[in-house]
Formats: sequence, structure tokens, C-alpha cells
Amino acid sequence: MDRTITLTLWAGSDSTSWTPLGTTSWTVNTGGAFDFLSKSFSTSNYTFASDEPFRLEVDFDGGGYPNERISWNGSCNDSRIEVPDIN
Repeated sequence: MDRTITLTLWAGSDSTSWTPLGTTSWTVNTGGAFDFLSKSFSTSNYTFASDEPFRLEVDFDGGGYPNERISWNGSCNDSRIEVPDIN
């Protein structure tokens, strides 16, 4: 079964004003094992303020998945996203 995964990256100074930085998507076949998936965003056109948060939305076929998580440590330039299995 093919599923479309869409990622949208946002930046914001608080939880009420978010600026979209980019969107990307791809289709995966969930009927078997698949390789590690990787997408990247360029944020060179946006200057982050000190301690400004960002948000990554993960959508599967237009519906959000409730258990996706992202963590960011700006001082270490380390980020990670955890997404549960796609059924």
C-alpha cells in the first residue's frame, strides 16, 4: 500500500505566530520493509531569533499521526525526529 508522507517546517516567536519555512513530501510503499528516508530543508532565507522555536508537522495521506516527536538542541546543533511505524 502506498502512503504519502508530507513534512512541513515552521518557525515562530511564540505558539500563535508561525512562519512556514518549507514543505516536502514523498510516497512510500508500506507493504514491506523500506530504507531509511531522508529529506532536508534549507532555512537560509530565514533568520532565527535567539531561543526561537521551530515545529515540524508530519502528515500521512493528509491525516496527522498522533505520536510523532521532534527534539532540537540549538546549542549542540543536534536534532531528531521519532515517528512510529506506518501501517
